[in-house]
Amino acid sequence: MKILNTEWELKNVLVVSTLVVCSLFTTAMDYLESSWQTKGFYFSESFLFSCYWWLYLPLVLIQRRVLRRWDKGWQSFLIVVGLAGLHMILYPALVMALSYLFLDHTFVYLQTWKYAMTEYPLITFLVYLAVAILGIVETYFDNNQGAGLADGSGTEMLSSILVREVDGSKTVLKVEDILYLTADSPYVAIHTGEKRYLHQVSLREMEQRLAPLGFVRIHRSTVIKKEQLQGYKSRQNGDYDLTLSNGIVLRLSRRYAAQLKTLLPAN
Repeated sequence: MKILNTEWELKNVLVVSTLVVCSLFTTAMDYLESSWQTKGFYFSESFLFSCYWWLYLPLVLIQRRVLRRWDKGWQSFLIVVGLAGLHMILYPALVMALSYLFLDHTFVYLQTWKYAMTEYPLITFLVYLAVAILGIVETYFDNNQGAGLADGSGTEMLSSILVREVDGSKTVLKVEDILYLTADSPYVAIHTGEKRYLHQVSLREMEQRLAPLGFVRIHRSTVIKKEQLQGYKSRQNGDYDLTLSNGIVLRLSRRYAAQLKTLLPAN
């Protein structure tokens, strides 16, 4: 069952709408300021300088993707500072390029950079900081929304997991549909017969919670469902190639071979 796909689409609409509003607001403020000070107002130039807001589209996307890999607190802060600085460097370059292409005069890079440094440093930092905090909050809820059952001993045993798809939507995945799991730090990649999903939790934790349901580790980075085992073949070095019911071949480490060799005859 797919959920929150509409929420993902709504996020995109809200982000673009916010940027449009900010651009128009900036242009409107320039118009009011020119009226109050009885100066000339040029819509093309005002709208050009509002491209500051549009830089958030690619940079925030980069930020959210990078934070999925490096989610330590100090790393997140460095990413925020780095992207804020990059934004302030790219903005005058974008203004210079667009004015060269579309206006009859070109704005000098240094002139626009000085303007940006007097107007935008704080708000730029705060926007990227807010995105980082939002990512932390989303991760927290992702890790606490999965449906689950508890066995008689009090150990939590999963019946389903809330996972993220490539397009950002979230899906409740039934444990019975899982074939195997692999480490993909800081995530666990969950493989079914058709798709691959990501779940932000350690492979060790998933192994412990899925063990009562017949999942076993075959490698330091791989856990499989025992009932999917079809056979194994030696690599002549202590390791084995293990075949699952859907034909997928995974490496069986010698460390875990003794336990699994008792389950199946060799090919």
